[in-house]
Amino acid sequence: MRLTKELLYGKIIRGFEGTDPEPVAEMLNAVPYGGIIFFRKNILNYSHLGEFIAQLKSRVARPLLLCIDQEMGVVNRIREGLPPLPGGRKFAALPREERKESAATLAERLAEAGINVNFAPVCDIPANPEDFIYRRTLGDTPEEVCQALEDWLEGFRNSGILSVLKHFPGHGNTKTDSHLGLPVKETSWEEWLSRDALPFLHGMELGGSGLMLAHILYPNIDCEPLPLSPVFLRYLRHTMGFRGPLFTDDLEMEGFLSLPDWQERFHRLLVGTVDYLILGKNLPGKVDEVKIVEELLATSSLS
Repeated sequence: MRLTKELLYGKIIRGFEGTDPEPVAEMLNAVPYGGIIFFRKNILNYSHLGEFIAQLKSRVARPLLLCIDQEMGVVNRIREGLPPLPGGRKFAALPREERKESAATLAERLAEAGINVNFAPVCDIPANPEDFIYRRTLGDTPEEVCQALEDWLEGFRNSGILSVLKHFPGHGNTKTDSHLGLPVKETSWEEWLSRDALPFLHGMELGGSGLMLAHILYPNIDCEPLPLSPVFLRYLRHTMGFRGPLFTDDLEMEGFLSLPDWQERFHRLLVGTVDYLILGKNLPGKVDEVKIVEELLATSSLS
């Protein structure tokens, strides 16, 4: 495979500073990133998000992935202008028809604003309330989580928005927040298949179009942490035959950056089978993706 700027930068979903679309358009016209991700710092309110995207599309000719983490509840990037829709545990506590209506309302509003990728729903199964992911989850058992994500995905059906199931292969029963370090989950392959895997497998069957890969280590299954674990990647692509896009979680999280060889891992991700790398750019100067891409291009030209 010949490495090109378009190929390598096209795999990067990049964060940005500020709330003005003009410098973002300039950046995207100068560097062929595959898309951008909106954080709360970038969105004044719902109307601003729609105006931002409309202006961006008028200035950038190529298609872009326009991404957001809009789980509602704990992770809620749009501060004003949306109905007070519940997320996580509160979403799961609603009657099923209300869950579907709530998800459909969110899908409709995101689509109207121009978003085409939403990193939700959360498919992790917590073991207890001490799990760092607990408040964002949809239940305590595979059955509860599967049923709630059914209703979420039903609401997003035909919206034109890519629903990305997360955080594969599951953050449940881990106390370490992957924003702060690398979680380690002591479970066997058989235990994983009988519990944590079930919501992801069910979500894929129901039309969950993409998967976000966690920063996590399953030492009893693979000595290589996600998102580079060959065991889990082979299972997804070959055993399950999953053909949807794979996204990393943000590569500026300590679950990735705490690894001593994270730069080499970044290289491997860019040339590997994971489709998109999220780079939030919330830590200025920490990850220089331009330098890494140029190094790969230079190495490729010598081979």
